[in-house]
Amino acid sequence: MAEKEVRTLPEVGHYDSGRKRCKEYLVGGEWHREDGPALTRWYENGQKQHKEFLLDGKQHRVGGAALITWYDNGQKQSRVYKMNGEDHRVGGPARTWWYKNGQKQSEEYLVNGKHHRVDGAAITGWDRDGRKRYEAYWVEGQEM
Repeated sequence: MAEKEVRTLPEVGHYDSGRKRCKEYLVGGEWHREDGPALTRWYENGQKQHKEFLLDGKQHRVGGAALITWYDNGQKQSRVYKMNGEDHRVGGPARTWWYKNGQKQSEEYLVNGKHHRVDGAAITGWDRDGRKRYEAYWVEGQEM
């Protein structure tokens, strides 16, 4: 079996302006990093856009979100928890999205890739003014 190519330094891309555009860690042609994000991207204005934790090309992180995105104004856009490529978080929402104004847009509780929550709504959504728009109740991937 062939050994995976190990790259100790990240690949870094830049915009024409010279500002950093992306930083990625690849092993054997797949995004992979065990001690931090394998992929980070920035907007041309210098604001962080995207941070992704991957192992062997799959989104994965223990103890934190595997994918975090931001709007160009610096406001957080999304936070997604994943284990081995599946949406997964115990004790909190696996997916959270925000509007550009900072108001929470939605949150979803998932365990092993299935919507699941026994002590409340598994899916909740709000409008831009913070008013709750909907709730959905799921247990082990089955809508209640």
